[in-house]
Amino acid sequence: DNQPSAPTNLTSIARDSEIQLSWSAVTVTGTDDLEYYRIYRSTWSGGTLDLYSSTPTAYTIFTDTSLANGNTYYYKITAIDKGDSGNGLVSQAKESGFSTTISTSPYTGSAPLPPSNFTATAISTFSIMFAWLDNSSNEHGFELQDVNNTVIVSSDSIPAGTTYYLQTTLSANTSSYIYNVKSVNTFGKSSSSSLSTITYTFSNIPASFTASSANSNSVTLTWDVNDNSSDTRYGLSCSTASSFNINVSTFVNYVSNLTDNTTTAFSLSANTTYYFHLWAYNGDGSETSYITLTTKTTILSVNASPTWSDYTIATSTADIKWVWNETSTNEDGYRVMNSANDQSMSGNLSVNTTFYIETNLSPNTAYSRYVQGYNTYGTADSVSPKTTTYYTLPNSPISLTASLIGISSITISWSAGTGGASCYKIQRSTGITSAVNLQDIKTFSDNQTSTSYTDTNLLSDTTYWYRLYAYNSIASTSAAYTDVIATTLTDSLSPAIIHTPISEINIIGNVIIASATVTDDRSINYVKVFYRKTGETNFTSLDFTPAIIGNIYSGYGTIPVPSITTTGIEYYIATADGVNISSTSLCSVTVTRLCSKIANSDMIVELLDGNPNDGSTKIQLSEISDKILSIEQKDSYLENSYSVEEISNKNSYHPVATYSFGPSNTLITKPIYLTLLYFDLNNDGIIETESAQITDITESELAVYFWDGVKWKFIGGKPDYTQNTFTVKTNKFGKYALFAKGTSSNKVIPDEKFVSPYTPATFGEKAEEVSIFDASGLEIIKLNKDDFYGGVITWNGTDGNNNYIESGIYIFKVKITDGKTKYGTIVLAK
Repeated sequence: DNQPSAPTNLTSIARDSEIQLSWSAVTVTGTDDLEYYRIYRSTWSGGTLDLYSSTPTAYTIFTDTSLANGNTYYYKITAIDKGDSGNGLVSQAKESGFSTTISTSPYTGSAPLPPSNFTATAISTFSIMFAWLDNSSNEHGFELQDVNNTVIVSSDSIPAGTTYYLQTTLSANTSSYIYNVKSVNTFGKSSSSSLSTITYTFSNIPASFTASSANSNSVTLTWDVNDNSSDTRYGLSCSTASSFNINVSTFVNYVSNLTDNTTTAFSLSANTTYYFHLWAYNGDGSETSYITLTTKTTILSVNASPTWSDYTIATSTADIKWVWNETSTNEDGYRVMNSANDQSMSGNLSVNTTFYIETNLSPNTAYSRYVQGYNTYGTADSVSPKTTTYYTLPNSPISLTASLIGISSITISWSAGTGGASCYKIQRSTGITSAVNLQDIKTFSDNQTSTSYTDTNLLSDTTYWYRLYAYNSIASTSAAYTDVIATTLTDSLSPAIIHTPISEINIIGNVIIASATVTDDRSINYVKVFYRKTGETNFTSLDFTPAIIGNIYSGYGTIPVPSITTTGIEYYIATADGVNISSTSLCSVTVTRLCSKIANSDMIVELLDGNPNDGSTKIQLSEISDKILSIEQKDSYLENSYSVEEISNKNSYHPVATYSFGPSNTLITKPIYLTLLYFDLNNDGIIETESAQITDITESELAVYFWDGVKWKFIGGKPDYTQNTFTVKTNKFGKYALFAKGTSSNKVIPDEKFVSPYTPATFGEKAEEVSIFDASGLEIIKLNKDDFYGGVITWNGTDGNNNYIESGIYIFKVKITDGKTKYGTIVLAK
């Protein structure tokens, strides 16, 4: 194992209270690395340098600290190896010889002052000059840093007293990234002097400036970027004078942010020479020298764009005639262009051409084209719109036949042939020998896509012509058509009516419903019911319901209430199909009594006068059995003649209101209450008649009278001047009226004390709900507490749908608060 060589290049740096030693590393001759270095030190020049310290490993730097400033210290060092020869045997470590002896003294001091007025100036496309003021006298040098204080140029390259630095080998329009300058010595670094902005090198002047294309109002320009960076911006200006003093326009500047190597100058004048300048900007906005595109003349293209005409038309299944308006004056000709690929379909057409017929197309197919005017210098495409789309015609249908003929219908069928139809147009004529005055029966909007059609509602034994076209997708018809002629069959069959005659009806039904089913070999025009009262001469007719569709029909006709009386009804049903008429035989209907069942009752209504136009009523109102009210009520009216006996001469002896209640002079074993209404329209106490005529009668002069068959009999009545009513208690049906009371008669029969039917003493405020039923037990209306006021139950004589109902006897059922239910009767008069 050989001794290591002595260390070399021992140097020192003195600082405040410390000295830093450094040296060159020693190369060991053996296989193992160097172990460490020993430091020898002395404080006087004639003395022996004793072993003072050692490095922890093979470090080549050692700092001696806690020294006395101003004292001189002497140093030398040796190298120590590991003592291994490489054969695995351990030998004694060997120390090298001494290095040279150096001396130095630590001293006190401070970091230098910072420089100022730091500036950067681009010198060329590859260099930047940095300059500053040196404000310190104790710096060892200067260093340049980036914005993150990372050293770009160290103080080793910029010695003390230097006030500039030239950075070279940069690229065009790039930043050096230098931002700060600091002064440096052994005691530290000063604060920095910084640039306000990053400085860029100059850009290269663009090259190869050319005009790549031009038309009547623009020129497209291109150039070589000449190794400029991709974010380099460019500027351009133009003039109509080579001296650049007329019509000067800078149409691209730094703010335009143009970094591409091409642009287009627009809004130029036709047939004019322009001169262009081009330059580059660096990142600071500094311009290079410009280069000039000496001349470029904008060329005069076609001076107006063609427009489409409305006369473009498909002339066949394979041809379209494209038609346009000529609007330019300097074209050499026109081209019809394919909008899908901008290829010419027509070739170059001659000047002043306004149409082109394109051939060899497919049936009912859309083709999109635009027109292009051209000359030596350019083109102009059609506008408003640029492109138009048109369809060729479809192929005509073939093999048209009348495949099915009926009395009132004809079915025609055909073949689409080679196809191409979107739908079909059908026309019809009733010409005898030829198809004249054809009428459209199926048009484009009907979208007839099927290859058959049935024409209905035709006349029998009539000749019809049919003409058939095909439509394309824009409603243009095929050039050719096909015809067929057919005659409908003779209608020898009349409509058949199936009806079950009505022989009897109960008057409670109000109407007669006559149902029927009608079948025919053609469409049915109408079904009606004709009716009259028995004994009358003329019939009245009404249409059946619902509406008729087709040749098989089921429906009904309604004979209304006013025609249904106990005298009976006669009716028949008639129908027609436009040729033949059918009807049923005359049917007679007997109108029976309201209710055929007569129940035992504790209220008996007796027929007094035997009049056949009157009826009888039986009522059962048992509290333990079902409640039934059965009544037969005949038509009745108020006779024109009456006795003036016992009646005042006021209102010319005429009543102010007349009423008829039930079968005349029918006696009821239990009394009922009748309420009669009079009119005081102005609320002034003066009575008006039912026809709103003012009388000379006051409210206090009124009284109720009953017609006994001979004369008017005074009844009296209890007035309610608030409700404008008179209420009487009676046990007879018949005719009642309101007159002015007589002043001289002594034949008046005093009436008993009256009780209002609207304030039953047994109910009063306890009523919860009142239901009113008709004679058959059908509920007419239900009244609740919202209809009660102060114990008075008010009903206006309507049903639940607000429809007024007929006069007669009605049952009321009262449900009271204790849960009990009570029944009674009320007579409605109108």
